[in-house]
Order: sequence, then structure tokens, then C-alpha cells
Amino acid sequence: MGRLVDVFFPAFLAACTLLMATLPLTYTRASPGHYFKEDMRLTYSSESSIYSRIALTPNPDFSLPYYDYVHVVWMERQSDGTYEVCYRRGSRSGNHWMQTQYLTPPDGVSSSYPVIAARYNKLFVAWQDKREGDQWEIYFKYSLDYGESWSEDIMVTIPEGLECSDPEIAVGSSYVYIAYEATGGVIGGNREVRVKRAALSDLETWSSTLFSTPDDDLNSKDPTVAAYGSYVYFAWLDYKWNSRYEIFFTRSSDNGASWESEQRLTECPGTTSVPYLAASQQYVHLVWNDNCGTSKREVWYKRSTNYGASGSWSSSVRLSTADDYDSWNPKVDAGSDTVAVAWYDTKPGNREIYCIYSFNNGETWQQEARLTYETHSSYRPDVAVSYNYIAITWHDMRAGNSEIYFKRGALKESIDMTYVLFSGLTYLVCGHWERPSGSQVIPAATSDTAGAGLVGSALGAYTARNIRVRFDSDIVDPQSLSWLDTAHNLIVFGGPFVNSVSKKLEAQLDVALTVNPDGTWTLTTPLGSFNYDPNNIGGEDLIYIALLKDHNRYILFIMGLTPYGTTAGAQLIERLLNPWPANRLLLMGASRAVVSWQAATPNQINPGDTWTVLAAG
Repeated sequence: MGRLVDVFFPAFLAACTLLMATLPLTYTRASPGHYFKEDMRLTYSSESSIYSRIALTPNPDFSLPYYDYVHVVWMERQSDGTYEVCYRRGSRSGNHWMQTQYLTPPDGVSSSYPVIAARYNKLFVAWQDKREGDQWEIYFKYSLDYGESWSEDIMVTIPEGLECSDPEIAVGSSYVYIAYEATGGVIGGNREVRVKRAALSDLETWSSTLFSTPDDDLNSKDPTVAAYGSYVYFAWLDYKWNSRYEIFFTRSSDNGASWESEQRLTECPGTTSVPYLAASQQYVHLVWNDNCGTSKREVWYKRSTNYGASGSWSSSVRLSTADDYDSWNPKVDAGSDTVAVAWYDTKPGNREIYCIYSFNNGETWQQEARLTYETHSSYRPDVAVSYNYIAITWHDMRAGNSEIYFKRGALKESIDMTYVLFSGLTYLVCGHWERPSGSQVIPAATSDTAGAGLVGSALGAYTARNIRVRFDSDIVDPQSLSWLDTAHNLIVFGGPFVNSVSKKLEAQLDVALTVNPDGTWTLTTPLGSFNYDPNNIGGEDLIYIALLKDHNRYILFIMGLTPYGTTAGAQLIERLLNPWPANRLLLMGASRAVVSWQAATPNQINPGDTWTVLAAG
């Protein structure tokens, strides 16, 4: 498609329409599964960097329906053997990172085990610190501008002879919560777990203890906290059940003002350890380590489908493969209906990072995926997810000492993941306006080049690299339709009439255009048939978008019924970086879509035009 073929090439249109109408109606999706980018090293410390945690926030310049800034904190060893808390912010594409910031200055006193949570433009970091003497206390600081600037350090726990350590952090609609472990002092030699909060409207002031396990001379440890709206969820390991550690849980529905009776969530004569919570919508997700019924420790999971209420929890499900190797330290995150779990596993012979994910709030799970392939061990991953986007950090020894690494990916190969799938080694492919004798495609409209410019500028704004514009004749020979390039990802402008790449993959695209007796056109796709009145050229159009895979690379096709449609389709892809109306959410997870375009001003394509997703799948 891609030009006014009915006006300028009526005989050719009729022939091509007849040819396309005889093609078999086959629907080939982009191959199912995930796509992960290469590992990216985040730290270059002279000593070592360990224990990273990650969070996502929206970018104030780009309003995607999933999060766009990646925030990472970790602890970095100093030359005197102490540790300090460091922070970096990166783009979702992973190609641009700000310089490392020390959130705690090197002062000869350790600041350790940082945790991070985020809500819109606000970031919250907590850690344990010995600056008040020889005992650990919990400290906190925040940023109100996506990590550009930070508050002074705020002391959360009050020195009272207790050792306060192992913080975890969560944020709800009105409060930020910190859970931690306390021992010593009036508690004695055992350990108990506690929760405090601060209002988002007054982050300098921390409450007294909201919840604490009773001082019963039995250890309560490894606290984890999650929040969603006014609900707060708190879980921990407790030794009070049959003289072994099991996971106990409580919740608050009023921002932590009151708490319900404890629930015991596990019961198995194995070694239960390291629980971790996440929450999204009415779902509460719990992961932990256990060797229940297995010879080695595996990753286990259960969920609540009703805000953690008693009786709403599923049975326990093992997520990692039961084998003769340990699976350690799982972390879980949830965003929209997607849940992702990451851990490190010893099955490759050393420790490597694995993950598993669900698209239906933990009801069913995909196959586990190995993410690192190094001869040196990789440890302690953390994971953040939103819709189909996933980001993971960990530390490993490949650089000679421990450093922090980052990996991002698309859990679905879909249109909404354009700025991940095409973030490098991509050609923007326009049809050539000159054709040799024997060409199987006609000259293309130069407006397709404008579409390439729109998408190219957006990819550049998103810090994508190695993006080039090419003619279709550089990729597929227009006469023989043989491949000339199979190494690059492709974003292709125009359909099988005007672009030799589209012509090459015409059967896989499975799209046909028919001229009806009344002069209207019908666009037939695997998603259905759609009618168009050519009297409205310049005012409205239909756009077909398809994501395919060929030679193990991604190819995104953008084609309109006219040059206006192809350029408007490119404008739509460019506007994936702008606020999404509800209708456009249909593109989430889709590899094909039919979109209508209506011009605000006839014969022009502008950001104020209207795009409506008619079908996606």
C-alpha cells in the first residue's frame, strides 16, 4: 500500500488485489516468548559493589503506560572496609544512565543493605547505619524529582539499645512503610520484626511502631512489606510453629492504623527462608525458599486473590525446577496483571540468574528462563516489572571483583515493546521512488520517508543506538525478492505494492485490499475486515501494523491505505512515548493491529489527530 494506488495505478491495483485475494489466510504471530537485551555493567568500583535493589518510575517527559525510569541502589565497599549506599538512574531503554551518586558519604561508618520504593516522581530509600554508635539503626531519605536531588538523611529508629537491621520498604497511596528486624536491649537475644510509617505529605516524621511481633523469646526475622492503596501487607519468618521457621502474615486495610490477626502461610518440615512480598490490585504475591519435599532449596510461591484476607490464599506452588541444585533468594514484583520472580540458581555449575513470569496475576506461569551465562557466579537479583517490561539487577564477579549488572527485556514480543525490541541494530526501511525493469514493486511515495523520520527521531529520543535509514532495495532485491540483509531488525514503511520487504513477506503479513463495486475499499487482515471510503483521502485512513520475526530478528510493518495512512501510522508509533488513551491499551501484548486515523486538519498529519485501535491481537 503506501500510496494512492487506485488513482495513479488503477490497472496495477486491480491485478494486485486479485493476486492478494488468492493468498491463503494464514496468521503468523511474532514468535511467542520473551526477549532480553545484553547484560549491562552499572558499577566500576575499586573495591566491590553488592546487594542491588531496583524500582521503576514514569519519565516526566514520556508518559508510557508502563514505567520509564529505572532506579538502582546498592552498597559499595570503601577502601577502609566500610560500605556506603549508592544510586543510579537510567532510561528504560538501558542506553543512558546518570553518574553514580553517593546517597551516604564515605565517613568511615558502614551504611548497608539499601532498599528502594517509588511512587510517581517520588523515590524512597532506607538502609541500616552505624553512625550513632556501635549498633545498627534504620535511616531513610527521599527524592521528589525522580532522583535529581535528595533530602537529608532521616533517622527512622530511635537509639534505645536495640540493634535495628534488615530494612524493607513499600509505598501505598498515602504512606511509605519500613519493616525491619530488632534485637538486643529490652528484647534480649531473640529477634523481633516491626513496621513504621511516614505520611507522603510529611516524610520527615516517622511514627512509633505500628506493628511488632511479641517478645516471646522465639525468633521472628526476615521481614517483608508490600502496600497497595490503603492496604499494607507484612510477612516474616517465625520460630513459634513446631520449633521450625514458617512464614506468618498480617495485613492492615487502613494504612497501618490497625492490624488483623496473624495468618500462618506455610507448613512444611523443610527449611523455609527469605520470604518476599509484592502487591498489585487485589492480588498479594509471596515467594520464598524451601526444601519442602525436595532434596535442595527451591523457589515457592502463593498468592491471595482478595487483598490478603484469611481464606483467600492459594496452595503453595513450586516455581523453580525440582533438581539436585539449589535455587536461592527469590524476589517478586507485580505490575498490572504481570508478575515476575527472579532468583539465582546453581544448576549451571555456578550461580546464574533465572526468572519466571505470569501474565494473569500468578494463576499460570511461563517456563523459567536463564538470564546470565558467565563462568563467574551471579548473585542476589532484584526484579521490577510493569506490563510487558522487565528490569533485573544483580551482582557478579566477571570483572574480577563484585560489580552490579543490569538487564532489561520484553516479556512479550509485541507492538508496545517497540522501544525495547528495536533499541539497537535497526534499519528504518522506506520504499525506493525509482524501480528497475522487472521490479515486483512500484515506486514508493516519498511520504514514507517522512514516516521513517518520525520513528527514527523517537528512537533517538529514547536513546536507541545504531539506527539507520535504508531503501528497501538495500534489504530485498526488488526483482528477485531475495534477501540482501538478514542481520538487522527492520521497521518497514509501506505495504506489498511499494516496499520489497513487505512484498517478500506478503504471505506472512496476510493482508488484502479489495475494491468493491460501489467504489469503497475493504482491508482484510487476520483481525477481520474493515471498510474505507476513498473519498475521505487526506481526512481519514486505515493503518495496519504487524510485528513478525524472520531470520531471528524483528520486523515491524507500518502501512496505510494511502501515503497519509503510512505516515500517520509512523506518527502513532512515535506517539507511543506520549500519554496513552484507554483505547490504545489494546496494543499491549499485541503483534498485529488495525488502527483508524482521523485528521484534525485535512491533508495534514499532526500530533492532535485521532488514532483509534479497531482491533488488536
